[in-house]
Amino acid sequence: MDLCENFYLASESTKDSKRVCVSAHTGFGVIELEQLMIESLGKNIVQQTLILLPSEARIRAELYQLKAVLSEHIDERSVSI
Repeated sequence: MDLCENFYLASESTKDSKRVCVSAHTGFGVIELEQLMIESLGKNIVQQTLILLPSEARIRAELYQLKAVLSEHIDERSVSI
């Protein structure tokens, strides 16, 4: 869309599909993309912080295997995922 002059369409819906135009240059359409993703993927996505003890390393490994970890912080006593 960045290469098209006078292009203002952010989103378009048809009976079978939905699409969103996003500008890499200006960020135009990002909000519409986020809304479409929420509608398409569902609102049941949950983000939580877990505090695991070193003895719970197996749980940590399983979460990484499931690609369920966004970030982690390790301190002297525990791991926060």
